[in-house]
Amino acid sequence: MWRSAHATLGWMLAAAMVFSLSLICLLQWKSLKEREHGVAAALTRGLRELDQRLDVSNSRWQSLFESTRREERSRAEAVQPTVAQGTKDDILEKDAESPVADEPVADQGNSEDLSALPPIPAGVSARNVVSRDLMEILSDPVLNPKGKKLTMVEASRAQAELVRAQSLTSILEAEIRVEYNVGMEELKAQGEFIEYAPGEKRQTFEGVVTTGEIIPGGGVRMFYLYPERFPEIYEKKRTKAEVAEAATRKILALLSE
Repeated sequence: MWRSAHATLGWMLAAAMVFSLSLICLLQWKSLKEREHGVAAALTRGLRELDQRLDVSNSRWQSLFESTRREERSRAEAVQPTVAQGTKDDILEKDAESPVADEPVADQGNSEDLSALPPIPAGVSARNVVSRDLMEILSDPVLNPKGKKLTMVEASRAQAELVRAQSLTSILEAEIRVEYNVGMEELKAQGEFIEYAPGEKRQTFEGVVTTGEIIPGGGVRMFYLYPERFPEIYEKKRTKAEVAEAATRKILALLSE
């Protein structure tokens, strides 16, 4: 009897110990899970805060970038009227009048032979043609009177001529702008210029390109770049005309085949 009670008590103690251990393990597991959830929540919050900070930082950088671009545009606009505004109008005016601006190019030995190519229609500016895109040229009844639709090969050749002419023209125009500015500074240092009051008629000379700058009071200081003194300008302008004419006549040849 005593032994039976003792055994029963032993089993009960063992069961209690197992239950206690199980309870302890369960509580530890639950605590661990809560810690994991806490860590995950903390990480989630941290990531959200980081995203928010990155968004704020990106917004600040974007704002700074836009502000910088606005300042650069403002500075460019502020500088442009002092040099380019008066210059541009005068140059365009003289380019239209100058015999080297956009007239048919005579054979000068090193020029490409264009004799076998169709001529440019009267009243059409080669410089204007190469500044357009191919679709505009194809839809122009003066340039494409037959309404010809180019094959893929013909279209790619015409596009190549346009891209080449536009690229060379951009380079030449940039180089001509350098020559204008160099000439202007040289003439300014020597006092060789004419200042015109606002509204005063400006003197021009046939075949002579001019450049200028706005002076205080709204007048214009004009510089006359004579070909014998600045031959590089006229040579580059002549080359630009050659490029435009060659490209235009090659495209016209594709349209007439």
